[in-house]
Amino acid sequence: MFLVCVDNNSDTLGPMLETQKFGINMLCSSQQAISNNFAKKGTDKFDNIDWSLGEFGAPLISGALLSIECSVYNVYEGGDHQIVCGLVKGWINDNADAGPLLYYRGGYQEFKS
Repeated sequence: MFLVCVDNNSDTLGPMLETQKFGINMLCSSQQAISNNFAKKGTDKFDNIDWSLGEFGAPLISGALLSIECSVYNVYEGGDHQIVCGLVKGWINDNADAGPLLYYRGGYQEFKS
């Protein structure tokens, strides 16, 4: 299982609860523009992004490091967020050799081993 905390005012929460499914896309270091697009409010987050519906109907971003499809298992109130617990239905790990996209302390960082 995975859990995600989604702001009550998020454009994402309604579709997640309506469809009872969601995708988790762990982006590669080369996908900063996609990350920035999803960080904006009020825009079509999938506009100009290469994506497809996964086997279980969740939106999966092409070229991601790892994409996970979940069905909503339970939802809990958490202040100004909803805590959405998801049961893993499937995953795609086609780009495992790429470096991860990391955001820390207000900026993108490189993974150093």
